[in-house]
Amino acid sequence: MFIKGSMDNRPGLEAELKVWDKTEEYFCKRESFGFLHFPMFGIDHSLRREIDILVIDRVLGVTVIEVKGISSNQIENIIGSVWYCRKGDETFEISPYAQAERQLDMLCANLEKNPLLYRKFSKRAIVALPYITRKEWEKRGFADMLNSPPILFKDDMENGDWHKKLEKIN
Repeated sequence: MFIKGSMDNRPGLEAELKVWDKTEEYFCKRESFGFLHFPMFGIDHSLRREIDILVIDRVLGVTVIEVKGISSNQIENIIGSVWYCRKGDETFEISPYAQAERQLDMLCANLEKNPLLYRKFSKRAIVALPYITRKEWEKRGFADMLNSPPILFKDDMENGDWHKKLEKIN
């Protein structure tokens, strides 16, 4: 079962749909379900988070995919978990892996309140960059950084075996 949430026209939707299509294509053949734009709320509803892509699979467990529809030349620098980016004259900061981890932790903390689920599944966070190839990433020197998170690149998704990368991430 694969469910698309809110499909409002928003920044990054095209990139999210690219990754979603590949995710659905692979995981629909397995014992799994997925959500595009899965909403979560804090206990008192003062906090709202939305997971770009959530996959729950019998073998792989819980996977949160944070999609960023940026090109390699938009990333000016990466320091720690913060990516410093530019689009035209505008500069902005993103922390895609930290964002995915926070969402994963929030979801799993809620799931693991059930004693039957407590520490019974694996979980992983990953960043998807559907407009950046591995070669572009390496050329910019980002692949050599110790803080480079697990990433699904454009070519990972195009060559059809990107799911193998998911299996290697703990």
